[in-house]
Amino acid sequence: MLGERINAGEGAAGCWANNAEPAVAAMVSRLDPWPAYVTGRYFDVLASNQAARALWTDWTACAPAERNVLWWTFADPAARGVLVEWESEARAQLARFRAISARHPDDPRFGELAARLQDRCAEARHWWPEHDVAPLSSGVKRIRHPALGIIDFRHAVLQVADDPEQKLVTFTAGPDDTARIAALIGT
Repeated sequence: MLGERINAGEGAAGCWANNAEPAVAAMVSRLDPWPAYVTGRYFDVLASNQAARALWTDWTACAPAERNVLWWTFADPAARGVLVEWESEARAQLARFRAISARHPDDPRFGELAARLQDRCAEARHWWPEHDVAPLSSGVKRIRHPALGIIDFRHAVLQVADDPEQKLVTFTAGPDDTARIAALIGT
């Protein structure tokens, strides 16, 4: 089954395109049962596979303005249950977003998203003025799933050569957890 490719760039003509590279979107679907997704410049989820949608959220069911890792982390109460270390993850995501937005000072979408986050979430309102910045990086994430419990993942963030604004994020777990994810999604 092909993964879902999400067009997060619907809207005004002449705006920066925010669509997953087709070959990358196809690759994401083939990575099941290892969760994977592609994000764009604003952390919009452009493509995701079945495992990622089962463990994080079903990005394809979200309204276009909410198909965003940062928005989901701060605005969706379910994220606090899914991300075992929610506070450190949320702070790091906000710092990475600030670092990327600094490279695009004339792009109003960064400011609009930062304002929406601060309107929606007290932590974002408190942390944004601290001006923390952090680079994109690979590492460890702990995810909690209601049927599978806590899963520890190693994740890698890979830049897409044909569109450096896009990042492929892949997650790998141990063999037992990988088998349980495969059973969950039916692969």
